[in-house]
Amino acid sequence: MILSLGFILVAFAAVEVEGYYCHWPFHCVGEIVIDHGNTLSAWSKWSTWHSITSCGPSSATYVLQTRERTRSCKGSGCGSEQTSQKQTRKAYVCKPVTLLEITLANYYWAPTTGYLTMKLRQGSTHCQTSYPTWKAPHYRNKTYYEHPVGCVATFDTSKKIDMWLTSDSTNDVYISKMGVKVGKVWKTWKSTSYKRIDKNYNNGWYTTSS
Repeated sequence: MILSLGFILVAFAAVEVEGYYCHWPFHCVGEIVIDHGNTLSAWSKWSTWHSITSCGPSSATYVLQTRERTRSCKGSGCGSEQTSQKQTRKAYVCKPVTLLEITLANYYWAPTTGYLTMKLRQGSTHCQTSYPTWKAPHYRNKTYYEHPVGCVATFDTSKKIDMWLTSDSTNDVYISKMGVKVGKVWKTWKSTSYKRIDKNYNNGWYTTSS
């Protein structure tokens, strides 16, 4: 009977196993005992990475990203024990624009006599191509590719880009798709039908889907 009582006392004793506060037989509650009843909770999951710098300069190749995890202290104090941790990394996502595209809608009035340029924006990063980028695209249902002359900024390949199409004419161009190639990654915007764009109308912004 004495041995049985001794076994019961041991069975309910608390032990620390690999940094967790557990009850025998190893029912862990995710806390670490410090002293006098003060405990630390288990670490939370790491947060998602978020950027603390941005692309933009032509020389930029990466952004700095951080993530964090925390744990709480229960009791009057946990001394010098950490309650938060941060990690920082370089994400090599900054790339130059290598190609642009516009697609004219399959519509009789889609072509224009206007000369077109494109503005690009991503947060505080922006640029505009030199005039003219497209000279009077005159075939409907056709994609026109051009190099981004004049746009020397770098953009984050993991984020969306806003596009603004300028024209020097009131003769509308009917656009069904626009895109920008950042490094080797294409980012595009598509209309369910088309957008009529001229010197003063519907210029943007149009945001890529990725």
